[in-house]
Amino acid sequence: MEVPDEILELRHIVQLKAMRLPGRPSLFVELSAIFRREAPERMLKIGEALERRDSEQLAKYAHAMVGSLATLGARRMQKAARALEQASLAADWLSIPSAHLHLLECWRELEQAFEQQSREESA
Repeated sequence: MEVPDEILELRHIVQLKAMRLPGRPSLFVELSAIFRREAPERMLKIGEALERRDSEQLAKYAHAMVGSLATLGARRMQKAARALEQASLAADWLSIPSAHLHLLECWRELEQAFEQQSREESA
């Protein structure tokens, strides 16, 4: 089963999977492992900044997510993080909660896509 391109850009994944040193996992595996290890803490910080209504910190944390997600080719979550960043920069507290919820939904989708890619890599 193929992951929808808007969740993980297939062309990007193929390129990252092709980058590997002998005896080492692909760059995709390594980068996705780093992201999966760091994402819970980053998402927690985003949630805490939201609770404090600290739009400056919220924008900072969302911006950091945008960069990490671009490296992975995780387009849908990258767009969601960028939308949260933009709403936070504008201190648009009418849009920020829904942008945050959308980011959480995209994170769940991305985790499922990572699981699928891991199974395919192991096969």
